Amino acid sequence: MIPASPNILSRYTTVVATTGFGALVIIHYLVVLLFFIFGFAATFGVATLLLDLSIVWAALLSVVIGVLFGVSGYFLFLIGLASL
Repeated sequence: MIPASPNILSRYTTVVATTGFGALVIIHYLVVLLFFIFGFAATFGVATLLLDLSIVWAALLSVVIGVLFGVSGYFLFLIGLASL
């Protein structure tokens, strides 16, 4: 029986890490999106206009960052799966 070479092990470790990281980033993006949707709805229901604007800008910024991470995570996830 031939023992597994370190190259194969390191390749699978990289694949698992890449795929797992990609999946975590996608989940994080979905959570950010949910917070944005609920936060947006709650904000316009309750607070003052100034608070509304600051919360909305913060939420929009977090969504932009979330989208960037989400897209990169999605590609990492696909690359990890393709490497299998």
